[in-house]
Amino acid sequence: MLHRIRYIIIVVLLSSVKLLAQVPQKVIVQKDKNQIFVVAQASKNLILLRWAPSNATTWSYCNKYGFRIKRYTVMRDKKLLSPVELRSIKNIFKPLPLAKWDTIANNDDNAAVMAQAIYGEDFQVNMSNGNGAANIFNKSSEFQQRYSMSMYAADHSFSAAAYGGLAFMDANVKAGERYFYKVIPLVPKEIQKIDTGFVYIGLEDFVSLPKPKPLIAKFGDRVVSLFWDFEAFKKDYTSYHVEKSIDGGKTFKRITKQPYTNLSEVKNNDNKSMVMYLDSLSDNINKYYYRIVGLTLFGQSSPFSDTVSGKGVTQLPITPNISGLMPDDKGNFILKWEIDDSLNSFIQNFRIQVAPDENGPFKTFADNIPSDLREFTVKSLTSSNYYVVAAVPKGGGDIKTSMPYLLQPDDPTPPSVPVGLKGTLDSNGVVTIYWDANTETDLAGYKIFKRYSDKSDYSIVTDTLWKKNSFSDTLSLKSLNRNIYYALSALDVRANQSALCKPLLLIKPDVIPPSQPIFSDYEVLQNGIKLTWVASSDTDVVVHKLYKKDMNALNTSWINVKEFKSNTVSEYLDTAFAGGKTYTYSMIAVDRSNLQSKPSPPLTISTPTKRIKEAFKAVEIGADRENKSIILAWDIVADDIKEIELYKGEDKVPISLFKVLKANQKSFIDSELKINTKYSYAIRAIYTNGKYSDFVLKTVTY
Repeated sequence: MLHRIRYIIIVVLLSSVKLLAQVPQKVIVQKDKNQIFVVAQASKNLILLRWAPSNATTWSYCNKYGFRIKRYTVMRDKKLLSPVELRSIKNIFKPLPLAKWDTIANNDDNAAVMAQAIYGEDFQVNMSNGNGAANIFNKSSEFQQRYSMSMYAADHSFSAAAYGGLAFMDANVKAGERYFYKVIPLVPKEIQKIDTGFVYIGLEDFVSLPKPKPLIAKFGDRVVSLFWDFEAFKKDYTSYHVEKSIDGGKTFKRITKQPYTNLSEVKNNDNKSMVMYLDSLSDNINKYYYRIVGLTLFGQSSPFSDTVSGKGVTQLPITPNISGLMPDDKGNFILKWEIDDSLNSFIQNFRIQVAPDENGPFKTFADNIPSDLREFTVKSLTSSNYYVVAAVPKGGGDIKTSMPYLLQPDDPTPPSVPVGLKGTLDSNGVVTIYWDANTETDLAGYKIFKRYSDKSDYSIVTDTLWKKNSFSDTLSLKSLNRNIYYALSALDVRANQSALCKPLLLIKPDVIPPSQPIFSDYEVLQNGIKLTWVASSDTDVVVHKLYKKDMNALNTSWINVKEFKSNTVSEYLDTAFAGGKTYTYSMIAVDRSNLQSKPSPPLTISTPTKRIKEAFKAVEIGADRENKSIILAWDIVADDIKEIELYKGEDKVPISLFKVLKANQKSFIDSELKINTKYSYAIRAIYTNGKYSDFVLKTVTY
């Protein structure tokens, strides 16, 4: 018997690679919890139990020591029992001796697989005969395969599970009672600690098995492919039998010797897993009927599925071949094709389809062409015509379609110039342009161009032909050019290109503020502070705003002194001042988009206090470039001077105290200079009574 078993186990292993992938394959059991899994099912007068060890090592020990089952009656007529009633099943459940497997193994391949897994001397399909670590690995793999295939066989045959000590059928049960079953492994704890398995169930848990559905049949040439939804019923059924009828559905014969499972899994249009089963047909003339029945983990059969039926369909062995398109004397073309005349009796008709592109979509323009014809006159050509000839077989077989054949009549005329170009440019720089779509049937697309000046050349925007009649582009709003021009041309499938359409001008929104104004000079006069500046260089500036704050006041906020709406104004005399104070000035430019420039660098000016008498006269200043110095000279007219203060400033540097001179000093030479720099000097006297004279201000460019 074991010779036959070896043959069966090789077949099952080779055909069950996909199923084995769903079973844990680890040999290292320390990481797995050692336990017993139990499931149960109620029928009308029986309760069926199935259990399985969680790993290969536990299975091996349990094969040797077995299991015991205890049943506790917990409830009767919806009332809890106290105490519960214990019933020990006297049997010890373990694999039956090998001699008792002969009959079942000869009729049940799953039982043969389990017997080989438990008792077979050799369980290797294709192992190397190496020594050392390789041999240990092979032995571990064999051990794991024995366990995996034993569990597989038990799942697909309740009888095999019972012979292997993994199933029990309890007939001593009553309606209205509920039971708690414990499946206790008898392996000594010092060998391996194993958690007991348990389940809670009663006869009222009986549920009618669902009908498998849907069953789908696709008939081919002397073959049928059956499909059904495995995933939807995988909790109910582990495998199926297929039945066939050749007498109009009156009687069915089972055509699967062994239960069939999801070895051949395909996806339907909804991406659901479907089981596929292939059956050969004797002919394509008679009608065949099919149905399936599901098998549970406990060997119970489901209701039959709905019946599907059909006939085989004859397939044409070859496809038509278009041999040419020849012009006739009327300006039309004659389409010719070839196919063996011996197939005429199998062809229902021909149909001719055409498309503007070789990938379709193809539309039928001539149908029901007799099977003995091999040519057809085509008219009303477009610029690009891809033709196919389809042979429709009798009996509903697959339509055989030729390769596409291209016909392009001469066409030197380009499409019309696109019209109706319009567009928008938003504040984020997104351009949207659109136009009236061309109506030519041979239109291939558009080329889109842009430029930044009406005098510059266009550059192409799109790398490939644009198929739509709208387009979006993104521009940088920070570039200085404000105008953008778009234009486009149309092209047909022959690459004939139209002229450019009338350009569209779009103006960018202004997001760049104007350049800042700069103070260039100042002068403290008797009647005010004279300010001079260089205005912003931007042409869209509408106003310059002058601001000032009193650094000696408690509130030193900026106040708007004056606004200048003309860029030609570049100086202002501020008469609102007082002696002995410090003022800071700043200026901004505002353009027509109300964007403001950065404030100019602040200019801080201190005004002298009004004095009772004059201290100097004839103050002179001069630049001695040969000796690299600036010379200041003055006459003193007051006799009670304590000391003289000399102030200095340059270009953008505010004037500040530079030197303190003796009361009788009448000149000063400054050698701390930079070339091409404008210097400002102010001199005043400090009297012995602590008062100050007026400033005398002089400027010179070195």
